[in-house]
Amino acid sequence: MRRSLIWLFISLLSILPACNTAPGANGETAALPTITPTTPTITITPPPATTPQISTAVITVTQPVQPFIIWIPADLATRADDSPALLTEQLAQAAAAHPELQIRIEQKAISGQGGVLSYLRAGRNVAPGIMPDLIILRTDQLTSAASDALIHPVNTLLDPLLFEDLYPAANQLVQQDNRTWGYPFALTGLSHLAYNNALITTTLPATWETFTAVSTRNLVFPAAGRDGALLGLRLYLSAGGMLVNEAGQPDLQLEPLTQALEQLSAARQNEFILPQSSTLTTLRESWQIFQNGAAVMVVTTADQFLQNQANETSVGFAPVPGIIGRITPFVSGWAWSITTSDPVKQTAAADIITFMSSEANLSAWAYQAHLLPSRRAAMQLWPQENAYTRFAQRELELALAFPGAANSAIINAMGNAVFDVVSLTKSAQVAAEEAVAALQQ
Repeated sequence: MRRSLIWLFISLLSILPACNTAPGANGETAALPTITPTTPTITITPPPATTPQISTAVITVTQPVQPFIIWIPADLATRADDSPALLTEQLAQAAAAHPELQIRIEQKAISGQGGVLSYLRAGRNVAPGIMPDLIILRTDQLTSAASDALIHPVNTLLDPLLFEDLYPAANQLVQQDNRTWGYPFALTGLSHLAYNNALITTTLPATWETFTAVSTRNLVFPAAGRDGALLGLRLYLSAGGMLVNEAGQPDLQLEPLTQALEQLSAARQNEFILPQSSTLTTLRESWQIFQNGAAVMVVTTADQFLQNQANETSVGFAPVPGIIGRITPFVSGWAWSITTSDPVKQTAAADIITFMSSEANLSAWAYQAHLLPSRRAAMQLWPQENAYTRFAQRELELALAFPGAANSAIINAMGNAVFDVVSLTKSAQVAAEEAVAALQQ
């Protein structure tokens, strides 16, 4: 009988599962601090020695810790000195509610060959063990990620009340085919003017023609870069232009495009637009010229303005004038998306998103990162005595999601046209005709 007990005890020990460790970080990934819960244990309680009868050993097995990987963009981690620390600190607090998970946070490039979508496509079948469960994507990447089945809808995973407080454009950014492919938390690219308020003390006009008629003012913007193309695009849309034709194909219409380019051309010819604009490719370059005092006004975005002017009061701000009225701003953004198909991990991912998107957490992080939060309640926690906070709140209520129809072909054609008229190498009519023809090839 004693020999049978010994063999039973040895057999039970041999079948106990080993405690797995989380897979190591990919060599191409910059790993942030790992948040590791207590290592699971196995406790074996033998029968009491004083019991004369034969008893079965009692075995208590604690479930092994599961790895839970979160990918965050390097772009966000480098926006401000303290925002990455706050982001990871908040993630650590969120992870504390799930001790059954071993949270690992990794930084990834957001685009390009080594970007997050490339890694997801290549690794899901080759190395699923190192794939993320929760990621941050640019909102313009959601359609591609959803089409490739790289992310899962969050409609049924998040509380619907979490979406009710979003600014209208934020909701638009994550919707497709009646599904919600992520939770937007930060908004980017909201365009407006900044100006020297020592030289401009009156309200700026809402129409471009009136705006550019004042000879004592000048404007700088990067006419040789993407942001110059976006200014041209907004003027074109304010003139009534469309981005698709009747067949649903990308298109630019000649008449409103010519009208928009004529406004830019006239402003350049009377030197309202600074000649140097045709040599600039980035908002950073044009902002430097504005800061140096060579320009009275500059085209900028909320994220750039917050980074450069958060503590200054010498700079004013106003909407960008349009052809028949002020331009409606567009925004893009960042969103949390769930990549795991494991129901347990999906629940954990939803809990983390909810925690990170609370008005207090989102407001604090967005303020430090110099980005506009997606939720009204989070924006309400910013200093309300600050005039720019109130301006941004009004603009966010009016903003629309950046149009998906404005693809790279349209942006390239528009960019060439804007550069041609600002550099005075082509007339508005010729530049418009060439842009329209470029999309028909």
